Amino acid sequence: MKNICHIVLLVGMCVLINNSLFSQDTSSANNPSQSSKAIDLFPDEVIAKGDGIEIKRSQLDEAFVLVRANLMAGSQYIPDERRKVLEARLLDRLIATQLLLKKATEEDKKKAEESAKKFIDEVKSRTISEDVFMLHLKANGLSYEKFKTRVLEQAICDEIVQREVKSGITISDQEIKKFYDENQDEFKVPEIRKISHILISTRDMSDPSPQLRFKRELSDEQKKEKKKLAESVLARAKKGDDFVKLVKEYSDDVSSRERDGEYTITRAKDNPRTAMMPELEAAAFSLSAGDISDLITTPYGYHIIKVLDIKPAGIRPLSEVKDEIKKYLEQKEVQKQLPDYFNKLKKNAKVQILDPELREIQEKMLKSSDDTK
Repeated sequence: MKNICHIVLLVGMCVLINNSLFSQDTSSANNPSQSSKAIDLFPDEVIAKGDGIEIKRSQLDEAFVLVRANLMAGSQYIPDERRKVLEARLLDRLIATQLLLKKATEEDKKKAEESAKKFIDEVKSRTISEDVFMLHLKANGLSYEKFKTRVLEQAICDEIVQREVKSGITISDQEIKKFYDENQDEFKVPEIRKISHILISTRDMSDPSPQLRFKRELSDEQKKEKKKLAESVLARAKKGDDFVKLVKEYSDDVSSRERDGEYTITRAKDNPRTAMMPELEAAAFSLSAGDISDLITTPYGYHIIKVLDIKPAGIRPLSEVKDEIKKYLEQKEVQKQLPDYFNKLKKNAKVQILDPELREIQEKMLKSSDDTK
């Protein structure tokens, strides 16, 4: 499903864009003299408060800077006339975060720690290297410790919402079936092919750095030798030699060699993320299961493909997607209930917005929300 599988519960008003959740900046705590001087020069006014919570101007400023940095990274900008509206929304999220964190039990925190660790590990796994990951955090104004703190806060907020809001939501089998029947396009799957791949590279593979590998071409004489080798490997494959052994012995595709050269691919038009180069795609989708391609030439060298399995295009059965649909419908219902839930929290905590301009904007947004119900 295009959108359903990617919807994550982002605790409505309590989540800030780019996982930039809210806690007070600890940098001043590490340098007390710097902190006291800054406070003497620029008093950090309280802009919102309630029972057991307090939001200061510096926290809102930090949240705004993080969001602006994230938007600018995507070539988006915040017009001056929209700044106060965004600040009002961010303040509402800061308040909601603090109110939720106050309600956290030890069990909530324990579950949140596991979720936060899993999330951080997944983010790291999608990054080229640890250095690149750290640079990305720095570009968004976050230290690694601050990033971990904010992710943990988000996870705690999620646990509380799951416990207090989601636990009261029931999705029936009839609702799941109705959604499935009315959204068949969401469950279409393209033809998928599992292949094994051998690359005899015409690029210099000697550089230990993955970023520099493939950058330098071999000499014409070396390329001729590589072609002879590729033809020899192809002949052995066609004759019936164990394809996996040929992969292990000859393939220069280091990333796939450890998994027997295997790739699961689709056509680029169906899913660019699981597609191969056009030359390889054309060959892979022209063969039958068990077939071995002829020699395929690309700028990277000579390729040999064996088709291992073919799954035709179709629609995922309800039994396979039932849990995904249920989760999506639950989250959708949670999102509908969150505004009232947070308004109740704020009312019970007697939250006051002390900044007149931000208070006026929030009152207008609340009235607008009530009018649309």
